[in-house]
Amino acid sequence: MKKFIKLGMVLTLGLFVTGCSGNDSSETISSQSKTIESLKLSNEELNTTVSSLEKTVESFEKDKQADETPKKDKEEAKVAALKAEEEEQQKKAQEEQQRKEEEAKAAEEKRILEEQQAAKLSEEQRIAQETAASKQAAGIQAQQNQQQATQVVAEPTQGQTVYVTATGSKYHTHKCGNGTYTPATLEEAQARGLTACSKCY
Repeated sequence: MKKFIKLGMVLTLGLFVTGCSGNDSSETISSQSKTIESLKLSNEELNTTVSSLEKTVESFEKDKQADETPKKDKEEAKVAALKAEEEEQQKKAQEEQQRKEEEAKAAEEKRILEEQQAAKLSEEQRIAQETAASKQAAGIQAQQNQQQATQVVAEPTQGQTVYVTATGSKYHTHKCGNGTYTPATLEEAQARGLTACSKCY
């Protein structure tokens, strides 16, 4: 474009120089005028072409941006989807971890409760066994005491000294009640038909 402007200026200068000489013919001037007009038309066509090219470039850039925008949007959407999926996986992992911790806690509480119940039951059984054993021992002891007492009453020791009265029907281990007691052997008292005093035996 600048070349055409320079060419127009050169032609104009040439016309000016020719006009100054005064010897040029009108045909030369007419020819130069046509050349200038032709150059102007070419310049306008060139401007139109340049404008068209600029529009084409602008359109191309817009198309390129339009092509890049969906691609960029797709990439951003893909990144967002990956991020959302990762967050979902982390959330699921946390929920799974929390569920396992709760299950472990519940299992531990159940185990402790079962141990406490078992210990309580064992303690109750021990107490019951001790009570039963104590009662049994007390019963055996009472039975033994009763047997011993019965043996003492039923079978006094032979050769034992007892006390009798002249008119009584019982023999005693000591002076029991009123009267005059005299010592005698058990055999003598039994030979007289005397029986053991219920108070003494």
